Amino acid sequence: QQAYNYFSQILDINKLPVMENIQDTIIIYNTGRAALEMKEYNEALRLFNESKKLGFYDYSLPVFIKNCYFGMGDTLKGVEILKEEFNQHNDNQLVIIELINYYLITQNAKEALDMLAVARKGDPSNVSFIFAEGTLHDRLGDFEKAKETYLKCLELDPEYYDAIYNLGVIHYNKAVKMYEEMININDNAEYEKAKTAADEMFKAAIPYMERAHELKPTERSPLETLKTLYYRLQMNEKYEEVSNMLKFM
Repeated sequence: QQAYNYFSQILDINKLPVMENIQDTIIIYNTGRAALEMKEYNEALRLFNESKKLGFYDYSLPVFIKNCYFGMGDTLKGVEILKEEFNQHNDNQLVIIELINYYLITQNAKEALDMLAVARKGDPSNVSFIFAEGTLHDRLGDFEKAKETYLKCLELDPEYYDAIYNLGVIHYNKAVKMYEEMININDNAEYEKAKTAADEMFKAAIPYMERAHELKPTERSPLETLKTLYYRLQMNEKYEEVSNMLKFM
């Protein structure tokens, strides 16, 4: 409120004849930001559009305009603003990230992957972009691609918890799916072969979950998963150890 009042007073002063109606675009822009913080979306949008009309440009401006439309409930118009900006300035990482987040929230995996490809060109070492791509491949059911992408995260940051944990999760989920598919196998030899493969997939999840626990020892999820893994693989000592740890969390 104070910031908005302060900037508004400057705008009023600039309109005085003695000031020759100065059009200070930065002040107009900052007044818009203050109005946005107050959730005065209509006023903020008016000020942002005014500064834009006067020739002001900043990479964050289209994001703030989008926030105004989102705040007013016009999501389609907000996304349209982002797309227009991307078409004009496809190096605007702020807009790219906003579009990625929107596509992730609305579960438009294909659009999100396309946008992530653009984002990674502009910032190839950004591990967050790579991780987001991995989650999308996972969501699309592409185990190998998800695994490959998460491993790329670890090449950049060997202690990236989310990638390590998700590697454990995708191996675990893949094993569960393999077990479910075994129901349709009637041949005993084929069944045993499939069971061995599923067990190996479970085993592959263990090092990732153990590492995830090492990095975040107070998190329950890795331990809960390890408890199930140890039980399924009849690793009794490990199972008892984790069970006891969970009792005191």
